[in-house]
Amino acid sequence: MNERSSQPSSSESDDESVIERAYAWLIRLESGNLSATERAEFEHWIAEAPVHRRAFEEARRLWRNTDLLEALRRTRPAETTRRRIAGWPWPTVAVAVALVLLLLIGYRFDPLTRVQADHVTATGERSTIVLADGSTLTLDTATAVAVELGETRRIRLLKGAVYCEVSPDPVHPFVVTTRNTAARVLGTRFSVRTEHGADTVTVAQGSVRVTRNATPEDARVLYADEQTTAYTDRFGAVVKTRAQPILAWTRGSLVFEQTPLADAIERIQSYRRGIVLLRNPKLRDFRISGRFELDEPDRILDALAKTLPIEVHRYTPWVTVIR
Repeated sequence: MNERSSQPSSSESDDESVIERAYAWLIRLESGNLSATERAEFEHWIAEAPVHRRAFEEARRLWRNTDLLEALRRTRPAETTRRRIAGWPWPTVAVAVALVLLLLIGYRFDPLTRVQADHVTATGERSTIVLADGSTLTLDTATAVAVELGETRRIRLLKGAVYCEVSPDPVHPFVVTTRNTAARVLGTRFSVRTEHGADTVTVAQGSVRVTRNATPEDARVLYADEQTTAYTDRFGAVVKTRAQPILAWTRGSLVFEQTPLADAIERIQSYRRGIVLLRNPKLRDFRISGRFELDEPDRILDALAKTLPIEVHRYTPWVTVIR
């Protein structure tokens, strides 16, 4: 931090860059290791633009918030690990954790995934792609796919979820692959979602043959309104379901049917930037039902607060606590 500029840099013209810089200064100040020169640089940065002071005050307010610190406390490193963070008290570590979370907001893909992907969607975005063979792919939020059209029409789902409407072609099989799973069809409508190390296949029409890469001879055949989840070491059961509500995201909605609140919040969070912390563990299994529009996911949280025994507290545009 040895350079100064009389004008904010172009990168700092973005709100997120200013907030990241504010958190960086806050961590340095709380560590108590700031030199006189660095303190002067901090004071210069604060005075440089009103938005800098506002961002720093917001960061400091968040750090002092007991809700967030309590949530972060649950991920506090073990005592032996904490001792290795020389001279850094736990509140400072909490700020560092919050900064890391903020730095990751909006950056849902590692560089390798971006290089491999032919099509990606950002957080909160959905996109429909028409392939050369007439098949269509609908990508959910924060999704990345690579497309290979040859003797086999292969869609590699690198991250997120994709819904496929497949043009029949018995000569050229259509396969969606993930790191662990392959779903092969001739003509059908189905989705594949990969998250938390598991791949869930849901069939809306036709049939899909699902295999695990580790044991390709062990297959599951799914028909309309059936679903299964493939894990790294096993298959889950094939279950009867209702594909329409599950695939409502392709039509711009989220449908919950007796869904645990924790699962619902995880789905809502995937469509918005930032983190949503469910502080009260007693609320995790609270069941909710309803249809909600995806265009403004924060309104979904507000709607839940009107009908459920929960309170929604927003401490920045990027941090929301539910209790």
